[in-house]
Amino acid sequence: MSSRSVIGAEREFIAFAALLTSAIALSIDMLLPAFSELRISFGMEPTSNLPGLTITCIFVGMAIGMPIYGPIADTYGRLPVLRVGIVLFALGALGSTLAPNLGFLLASRVLWGIGCAAPRTISQAMIRDKFEGDDMARVMAIVQTVFFAGPVVAPIFGEILVNAGGSWRLTMLFGLLIAVVMCLWS
Repeated sequence: MSSRSVIGAEREFIAFAALLTSAIALSIDMLLPAFSELRISFGMEPTSNLPGLTITCIFVGMAIGMPIYGPIADTYGRLPVLRVGIVLFALGALGSTLAPNLGFLLASRVLWGIGCAAPRTISQAMIRDKFEGDDMARVMAIVQTVFFAGPVVAPIFGEILVNAGGSWRLTMLFGLLIAVVMCLWS
């Protein structure tokens, strides 16, 4: 392989790893600007804090999934386990999009969080598999920078989606689109 194609392959890998990690931040924070619409949709009081549970639930799911994915990926391989996680991510996003009530939404967000744990855990393992030393530190820094930008841009995207379609469900549907892109790219 020529030097140029190695650089191109490295860039694609870094972009893929960055997508995997940024998908998590987008999944968590895109719903924030839609809390008012969520309250209206499920008949909550205007000052209800219940929409915040959607954030808590995704973190609960991630806490469940993270210690599980690493050992399983070490045994069965990174990509097959990553794809299982992406399927759970997609099912959680779909369930969240179609949720008829808050309880169903919260359960779907836990499932989504379990799915989110796979890209988060496995992307770091893939970077460690592919790079060493300074190169690994450089790639980790790039991927983490993209990840940390997620909480900044996610509410902006969420606001755009809510304003464009008038529904908090569009932010959840966008999560499903992210899952499809991750699955196709993997």
